[in-house]
Amino acid sequence: DQLENLDFLFDVVRTSTRNVVVVLTPELLKRVWCAGEIATAHKNGIDTMPLVCDGFRPLTVEALRTISTLWSSQQIQMLANYGISIEDVTKAYTWLQGPHLKPMKMPRFGHVSTREKVAVDILSRCAPRRVSGFGFSNAPQILLTGLNTSFTDTAGQSKGRILITSSVADAESLSTCEVFQLMLQAHLQVECVVVQGSRQMVSWKPWAYYLVVLLFRGMFRDAGFARMLTAAFDLSGRRALEVVTVIADAQFDFPSVDVYDKEDSDNLALFGDEQSTVSAQAYRRLLNVVALPFSPFASDGLQKNQVAEIATRFHRYKDPALAVAWDRSDDQLLFEEEHLEHPDDVLASISPNVFSVHSIGELGPFSPTGRSPYAMIESILSENETFGGFKFDSGGSQDSFGI
Repeated sequence: DQLENLDFLFDVVRTSTRNVVVVLTPELLKRVWCAGEIATAHKNGIDTMPLVCDGFRPLTVEALRTISTLWSSQQIQMLANYGISIEDVTKAYTWLQGPHLKPMKMPRFGHVSTREKVAVDILSRCAPRRVSGFGFSNAPQILLTGLNTSFTDTAGQSKGRILITSSVADAESLSTCEVFQLMLQAHLQVECVVVQGSRQMVSWKPWAYYLVVLLFRGMFRDAGFARMLTAAFDLSGRRALEVVTVIADAQFDFPSVDVYDKEDSDNLALFGDEQSTVSAQAYRRLLNVVALPFSPFASDGLQKNQVAEIATRFHRYKDPALAVAWDRSDDQLLFEEEHLEHPDDVLASISPNVFSVHSIGELGPFSPTGRSPYAMIESILSENETFGGFKFDSGGSQDSFGI
């Protein structure tokens, strides 16, 4: 798309495009610029592939007959200025929905790997061409390399440092979260994950430092979002999440804080009495944060500028190298806290390069020499000996624990 210069938009489709993939979301056929692109592709014989998303409904014969009522007279004149008539749009839409084109389906919910596979299938159906010096056979691999941006540890555990969520039961909101996640992750080089349920929030929260909430109209009436928010602000964990809010919907209006002070408020009655108090407190925390904009339908350049501005809110990651060291140290401490009931497991898994070990009692101090503390204890103590315990000090940190 040439969203920075709309005068070139139809020229790009006509002269510089071999394949057009029409992503059929519920509102796409109602957008005048999309109508112009589809009509241009049809008139110029450009290979076109319909990609049908969840919730799309084909236009009926009656809707096609009255297609001009979707746009103002100024918009219709704009199309005419580029040589596109309402009749051209009607023919193009009929062709797009007809039997001559073979549509593909794009699930907007579920694991991102499913959508990656659809993207690779699209490439395989498009006319082969060389892109940036690579042959077509490399294209699917390049695509997957760009999308497979999740970081995991050696045990396969995802450790999202920045959690992103919204009213993800809505397909447009979820898609915006996923686009924002990829762009923010690329900018900060820090793992970001989109949270789609309260169980994921509980599972991923211990490793995270920030919660990003993309604001859309009506989201405060979403019971699923309320449960995620309640889990995010649960104070039972060792770490409180810092909140960053992002306005992703120009029609979003901040409600009054007073709304959430009323026990009989409709906004809270939806979630039930048990959760209402906590949800009200969580919503007040969101309302007290100044939100920055992110435009889902803007050009790539504008979105990158917006993400760069939002990224300044994540103070912990201003120095990436230092932040990595902090994160690893915190991960080790978190692991210890979760396994203190099983000290043998802790001792066997602690890296000797991370901790210094000091014995307490008659054995005297010693330092690891490339061996785990557990192995050293086994080699030093005889069958009948006892020891007073060990203190583990994390390098560069004031935190320690004893066994």
